[in-house]
Order: sequence, then C-alpha cells, then structure tokens
Amino acid sequence: MKRVKQIFAWIAIIIIVGLVIATIVTSIQGSALSIPMLGLTMGVSVAIWVLLWFLDLVSRKNEKDQQTDREGK
Repeated sequence: MKRVKQIFAWIAIIIIVGLVIATIVTSIQGSALSIPMLGLTMGVSVAIWVLLWFLDLVSRKNEKDQQTDREGK
C-alpha cells in the first residue's frame, strides 16, 4: 500500500505543477481563463489532498484489521 501512495503522490505533484504552469501562462497572456485556472488549481489540490488522506485512513484500517486477525488466531 505504501508503494501505491508514493505513486499517487508523484502523479499528484505532476498534475499540480502542470496546473500551476498553465495558470501562470494564462495570466501572463492576459487570458480570461486565468481566474478559472486559479480556481481549478486550488480545487484539484484540495481534491488530491482529500484522496491521499482517505487512502491513508483506509490503509490504517486495513493494518488494524490485519493486526486484530493475527491476535485472534
């Protein structure tokens, strides 16, 4: 599960960096899309944080269940 979280974290970093670069480019060009891109960048960052947090909760629950199974045997 640790490996899955690491891969997901790297993908998240790449997505966020891409969004930040796109936001900067649209802002420099004076495009009308600069404000929506800023909102999208913030929204995606929060969504990724929530997904990583949820993944951590699930992995802790699985570890706890496995530990309980071992103690029960």
